[in-house]
Amino acid sequence: MSGEFIRNALAEVLAYIGLTDSTGQPLDFAPHDFRRLFITDAIRSGLPPHIAQVIAGHTNINTTMGYHAIYPTETIEAHRAFITRRRALLPAEEYRTPTDAE
Repeated sequence: MSGEFIRNALAEVLAYIGLTDSTGQPLDFAPHDFRRLFITDAIRSGLPPHIAQVIAGHTNINTTMGYHAIYPTETIEAHRAFITRRRALLPAEEYRTPTDAE
């Protein structure tokens, strides 16, 4: 499917269902909006930002954090909570310093 096909399909669906924004204007979504929503939801659900960066294919973590659009404190707290949950499930020997190759 081409990008144009997806954009046209989204426009048709939005026109059909008649969703509007707070000013009464028809909603307008682009395929990229769904990428942004996915990354934001993934990080808010506990995915570490650096993993979201890899999934999104960003070379710079700041690009990923721009998608996320939340306060850095919330990001740090979500990451720490994720690490705490993960460490509780896995053996301690898995927590070693990564090599340069990794």
